[in-house]
Amino acid sequence: MAGPTILESALRVDPDERQLPQPLVEKERIDSIDVLRGFALLGILPMNIQAFSMIRAAYWNPTPSGDPKTADFYVWLLSHLLVDQKFITIFSMLFGAGILLMTGRVEAAGKSPAELAADIEKSLAKVIRESAS
Repeated sequence: MAGPTILESALRVDPDERQLPQPLVEKERIDSIDVLRGFALLGILPMNIQAFSMIRAAYWNPTPSGDPKTADFYVWLLSHLLVDQKFITIFSMLFGAGILLMTGRVEAAGKSPAELAADIEKSLAKVIRESAS
């Protein structure tokens, strides 16, 4: 008989802990998701460096300050072909996967996703109220 799958272990909750989900302990984390998340963040970094270090027009146009040198153009071209928006997409999908895992843990703990949404809404309202003060 095979052991529980990764998803089943991530969704397992002790019946005595029927409360809001707590952060996962290290042994419950899914390493492949963490590695992909780190990979996605490192992939977003080159485009952020370009966006924050140059004028706004340089992000979409390789020639904002005149004709680029050959190496400058090829770096710009490769970054836009291989990096731009690709890693943000991966990061967004991993965010959605994390939400699904969290929702599954909430349901396993005996709460409905609507109750989780209400709790999150209350927390956000409190943060907004506190930051406005």
